[in-house]
Amino acid sequence: MRISIFRTPRARQFTYRPLYYDERKEELEQIKEQYSDPEKARQLDRIRERIGRRWNMHRNHKRSSEKQGSGMVLFFYLLIVAALIYIVFFLKVF
Repeated sequence: MRISIFRTPRARQFTYRPLYYDERKEELEQIKEQYSDPEKARQLDRIRERIGRRWNMHRNHKRSSEKQGSGMVLFFYLLIVAALIYIVFFLKVF
């Protein structure tokens, strides 16, 4: 018989049952759903195309603005370095 001052709780037990995911079955169900109602499929295709175009426009706009911003940052850093070089070599402060 074990004597202890502190009682340690038992570990919790869970009843987890993993689910089986069949990717092929999901794809077949989506295809069946598409061909069962062709009008709905056309609407979904149009929506997907519209979203894709918007994402591409946003991505292209973002890239062009990043290029402009990076040039300005580089110019700013070069200006600071030039000012420090001028101060160190020509003003004889140190």
